[in-house]
Amino acid sequence: MIRAADSEALGALLPNSEAMLRILGAAAAYGIERPFCRFWTDDHGGALMIAEGVATLHAPSFAEDWLTFLTMSPDVYRVRTDAATAQALALLWNTEATCGQVMRAQTITPCGDAVVSAPSQLYPLISAVFGEAVPPFDGWYADVHHRLRRERFHACAVCEGGEVLSCAMTVAECDAAVLLGAVATHPAARGRGLASACVTQLAHICRQSGKDVYISPKNAAAAELYSRLGFMVCGDWGQVQRGKE
Repeated sequence: MIRAADSEALGALLPNSEAMLRILGAAAAYGIERPFCRFWTDDHGGALMIAEGVATLHAPSFAEDWLTFLTMSPDVYRVRTDAATAQALALLWNTEATCGQVMRAQTITPCGDAVVSAPSQLYPLISAVFGEAVPPFDGWYADVHHRLRRERFHACAVCEGGEVLSCAMTVAECDAAVLLGAVATHPAARGRGLASACVTQLAHICRQSGKDVYISPKNAAAAELYSRLGFMVCGDWGQVQRGKE
């Protein structure tokens, strides 16, 4: 049975998938009483978060109930989950799923000269590289600054002449694990190993705090890079878009 989540139910769950790590990271950063972020669980270890039309679903079994739940949620336009569930949902919605790998840090050796960075320094580069996928500055900064105050945000960057040339940040953090993302390098600075420096330094910092470190490469080239840096494939992710944002 799917039910509204409480702190006890979420506290009993482990970050054993990319989706679950995102869910637990949001709960750790914002709590479960915020009106813009709603949580549900079931009797089989599944969990769902819906925030501003984006659903994040961990469905280890009995996924059909969750697919029905999402289909009956008209405000949901995008779902982040595992590959198999995304493909099932895409078939149901007559659309396509985008899927990829999830990787876990094994032996990580910092390389290069990346340093810990404040979030406000990162936005010009991230918005230039990722474009419309990045929210306007006010909303983006409010989120990362809130997570920073709750010690649920970390970032590393390489800077030259006061300009951020490359960066990486945590996009989700819970007590046991972190998910790295927003890995970006200025086009003119690519090919110099700057992204590798940011990812390895950030992964090293997070592992020193006793947390597992995960990353979700968007393509095969990124996966190959992360493999060379000491990450190993441990799972998959999937994403489905329904209608317009």
